[in-house]
Amino acid sequence: MADKIIPLWPTGNRTSALTHVDELAAQLLANGQAATLTSARIDAVLKQIREDRSKLVAVFEDLEARPPTGNAQLDEADTDLRAGAVEGITHIDKLILAIEAWCPGNSAEDPSI
Repeated sequence: MADKIIPLWPTGNRTSALTHVDELAAQLLANGQAATLTSARIDAVLKQIREDRSKLVAVFEDLEARPPTGNAQLDEADTDLRAGAVEGITHIDKLILAIEAWCPGNSAEDPSI
């Protein structure tokens, strides 16, 4: 695997949302946790999405634990936030399922870079 070139953005240039994904993918490859760059990138994306989902679940649980304030506007805002969090978690779950279904599964060859 050492003979493969993994393109990464320069360290100081964080303009790409994929920089973190490529850095994590490179670590997975270097540690032998992925067979190809493609599978490493997919694993990295799934890891990030699952971490984001966990954060959103924590926000939802915090909102659920809040007792009513007696202030109609605040209580309505909490209700809306809870509904938004549930919707977000549902979308994330669907995205994870779609990525897992699409996953080419450790192909022996990556496309040319």
